[in-house]
Amino acid sequence: MPPLPETPFNDMRSQADSDRLFGEIKFWYGSHRKSHHIGIIVEAKTDEDLYGGLFVRKNCVFFHSNGWSKAIPALQQANTQQLRGVICIIDADCRRIENEKPEIENLFMTDYHDAEMMMINSLAWEGVLNEYADNSIPSSGGLSKLDRFEQTHNQDIKTHFLEACKPVSCLILLNQKEKLSLEFKKFIRNKNKYKYPDYSKFIHPKKLICDVNDLINEIENFSVQHNLFRDKPELRTKLDNLIATEFDLLELCNGHHFINIFVLALGEIGKNAQREDIETNLRTAYRLQDFQQTNLYNDLKNWQNAHTTPYHLLN
Repeated sequence: MPPLPETPFNDMRSQADSDRLFGEIKFWYGSHRKSHHIGIIVEAKTDEDLYGGLFVRKNCVFFHSNGWSKAIPALQQANTQQLRGVICIIDADCRRIENEKPEIENLFMTDYHDAEMMMINSLAWEGVLNEYADNSIPSSGGLSKLDRFEQTHNQDIKTHFLEACKPVSCLILLNQKEKLSLEFKKFIRNKNKYKYPDYSKFIHPKKLICDVNDLINEIENFSVQHNLFRDKPELRTKLDNLIATEFDLLELCNGHHFINIFVLALGEIGKNAQREDIETNLRTAYRLQDFQQTNLYNDLKNWQNAHTTPYHLLN
């Protein structure tokens, strides 16, 4: 997630939001918590939807931070005041790429970039792909739309999506490094949902390849930051260098952007769908057995077992 611009207003707003979140946690802890209950700070309601189905739900109370920048300070306040049984789960984003792992005992990060990418790298992705992509063999013979696409591009569809997503993800990483204040999603309050850039303006609808010039233009327009790269040509050099760098794309790529490219691809290889529906089905398809294969599961299990208080978080 790109950081907020470093302005006094945003610093004050973020601090106020984290204070408000901590206030909710402290009120619950003092008024309603039972000894075996676990308070879990997550970034969004969709995270509760995911983890609520994987944890012992009756023991869990979730708090939504609307982003990691509010979650971590609220957790630190809980730790300072010794509120036991409070944990926080955030998306890793590019922290492992940047060698920035927060050293807080009860702060946990997703495997890979975020929860969506963690699910995409599981059997749940195959279930979602089978649901939306056309892999039926025509009665006249030949290949399905999905098989034909993979044969034409000589790679499986997930790898192709990751490579198409790489330039977008590198621009997000550059935005974070250089504090450019570019936007890659906007929360539409009256619709209670996020708006994303128009991917069809920089992803070729048939080849599903990203055009970097078109990407820059669309993100500048989406961010109302016109001519940023024209006025600072060194930014393009830095972006090209990032794109040329070898990354673990599961760590680099944002799951929402991956799904947005999948939505665009469905015009060629399957049936039309909305990003929210695909992500809901991805969470539904993600099994406890998948979660048990992750580092996040093992980290949570170690935390659970390290406490004499009988926290029963994991099924």
